[in-house]
Amino acid sequence: MKIYFSARPETTPVGKWDGRNVREFTDPWPFHIIKDDGTWISCSIPKGFQVDGASVPHAPFVWYLFGDRGEIASYMHDYFYRKDSCPVVKKDIADSVFLAAMQFTNDPEWDVTKNMMYKAVVWFGEGSYHKKLVTDKLCGG
Repeated sequence: MKIYFSARPETTPVGKWDGRNVREFTDPWPFHIIKDDGTWISCSIPKGFQVDGASVPHAPFVWYLFGDRGEIASYMHDYFYRKDSCPVVKKDIADSVFLAAMQFTNDPEWDVTKNMMYKAVVWFGEGSYHKKLVTDKLCGG
């Protein structure tokens, strides 16, 4: 799977949720997914969608290694974890999008960090998968 986009998404800070900074998309943000079979899907995260970035625990060692990394990948991942994303995807696809987006942006820089962050969403993401709608706000109403 490969991810392509031509511009960084436009977001603005809107507050905090569960101790994490929340950003809101100020414009729709299109991107493309090329699946392993060569077919592709055009997607767009809508204006107003709120994200809290990668959910990395703020434990000192963990945060040092993984905090503030994979920002754009986490936006896509957060979107596909919503139960009404377009398209709606299974958890393993959403997790694969996360890894592919980190590879496309080269954020984080080291492959071992990308792989560990990917494994974390595979192992611990079930509790967040398909729990919210795309229009649900994390903060600011």
